[in-house]
Amino acid sequence: MYPEATREQYLEKPLPSSPESERVILGAILLDNQLITQAIEKLSPDDFYSPLHRRIYKAMTSLFERSERIDPILIGEELKKDGSIDSIGGIASITNLTYGLPHFSDIFDYTKVVKDKSIVRNLIKVCNQITSEALSEEEDAKDVLDNAEKMIFALADERTRQGFTHIQPIAETVLAKVQEYAKRESHALTGLSTGFRDLDEKTSGLQKTDLIIVAARPSMGKCLSATETVILDDGSVATIEEIYKRKKARVLTLKNDLKFTFAEASDFIDDGLKPVFEVTTRLGRKIETTITHPFLTINGWKKLEEIRVGDKIGVPRILNVFGLAEMRECEVKILGYLLGDGCLTKKSPEFTVGKSRLKNDFI
Repeated sequence: MYPEATREQYLEKPLPSSPESERVILGAILLDNQLITQAIEKLSPDDFYSPLHRRIYKAMTSLFERSERIDPILIGEELKKDGSIDSIGGIASITNLTYGLPHFSDIFDYTKVVKDKSIVRNLIKVCNQITSEALSEEEDAKDVLDNAEKMIFALADERTRQGFTHIQPIAETVLAKVQEYAKRESHALTGLSTGFRDLDEKTSGLQKTDLIIVAARPSMGKCLSATETVILDDGSVATIEEIYKRKKARVLTLKNDLKFTFAEASDFIDDGLKPVFEVTTRLGRKIETTITHPFLTINGWKKLEEIRVGDKIGVPRILNVFGLAEMRECEVKILGYLLGDGCLTKKSPEFTVGKSRLKNDFI
């Protein structure tokens, strides 16, 4: 016979956690920023038990949401905003996360460990709260039981909640249903009518299925032609194809306050062959994009398919583009003449000169 464990013995045990798995996740993200997408699918900052790891992961997600590089320096700058950089031991504590770690191709196993530990910790907290409410005898037993059920079910929902899913298996399932539906002679409703005839004809009514939300990470779905040029942080320009081959670029982007800034490209994806459309403004500016590419309008961001001829779209007044080629001597001289004459402040440049030698040189 073993002696019965007392409640105090259980309370003396530390809460379940896996500091090693937490460190592997953070270190792997520092070595390969793309791995943060795997972590975000399963983990929130509160899932990390270590306060140090929790703050660093929160800073990482903030950088990722702004499409910025994730490295110890930028994480440190992010932690300085709330004054927590010194409390975690400075940037050295962040750098040490990668010490001795190999490069990982995925971190799913480690995110599962950290998530499971988090759920068990929350279960312990819920059990303690249920016990406290039961011992206080301030509510009826039925109310205490109902509240206990709600808290347990909430944990179960968190455990079974599915994260991001690749669209391919979903699309294959939907396609199979569409093909089956197309073979039917009658288009009678098989589900609940929505009251909208056209929608019911296309869907056969609302079916007993999951709610599927098709979504993507920031900056996804904005497809440009491979030959379109993008401004880099050094003032040079490069085509989409050139940037894709480099797999590295800091590009010009528009912030929420409608000001330009440079950000590290978060991913490099060849979207294959797709139809593109040329958009031409009244001033003659042109760009080739897919039908889903967003443009800034007076009424906010709209996809190209929602824009009509005559709509106004936002374009920058000035872009500091320098390129890599040098101007020819004749181009430099013409620019000098126009600047010296002061005519570039008008809508149409005019060059006024009285000396025939300068006139002939200009011509």
